[in-house]
Amino acid sequence: MIAAMGSAVTSPIHTIRLRGAWEVNPDAVKTAHSRNFGWPKPLEASEELWLVCANVPGSVTVTLNDSCIATSSVAGPFAQNISQHVLIRNKVQFVVESADALGEVTLEVRQKVS
Repeated sequence: MIAAMGSAVTSPIHTIRLRGAWEVNPDAVKTAHSRNFGWPKPLEASEELWLVCANVPGSVTVTLNDSCIATSSVAGPFAQNISQHVLIRNKVQFVVESADALGEVTLEVRQKVS
């Protein structure tokens, strides 16, 4: 699992499922899965926003608003704190070295761990 270094995983306070509206663009080697989403609510000082995918089927590069936020050379679950990158309007993209589908993708509001 990809996670921010030094961050403990906590149970989410609130989960938002990013279902439907995914644009999938395969090529010979990679598949780009992208989706727009809004985040109108500022986070409380005690909260973090995490991008979570139940299963990434291969090596991946993840971008948020055209900035790379994570890479991994292995398949499996994905979780990344995106608190510092999220805007009111956002575009997330998983570019995966596989034609298989992504697992469920969610946004999780989590309590900060001291």
